[in-house]
Amino acid sequence: MGYTFLVILWAISVYFKSKKNKLITVVLKTAFLALIYGIIIEVFQEQLTITREGDIKDVFANLFGIITAVILLLLIRPKLIKLKNRN
Repeated sequence: MGYTFLVILWAISVYFKSKKNKLITVVLKTAFLALIYGIIIEVFQEQLTITREGDIKDVFANLFGIITAVILLLLIRPKLIKLKNRN
């Protein structure tokens, strides 16, 4: 659930602050960056700590949260576009 909320809040924030970017572009870029972030965290856990281990299952869990966020954002897309155009 953490990555779901991360991507939703991050994408909405970037979308409302940007002047030109389309919502789909923002959502896809945010999802990609969140996935890269999750992979980097897992690699760091494996390489830089003694008490933690990197796990591919965590990457897949993060990916599931990211996909969920993308689907939810696409479902509320018309409302987000309407809100942004109202300002």
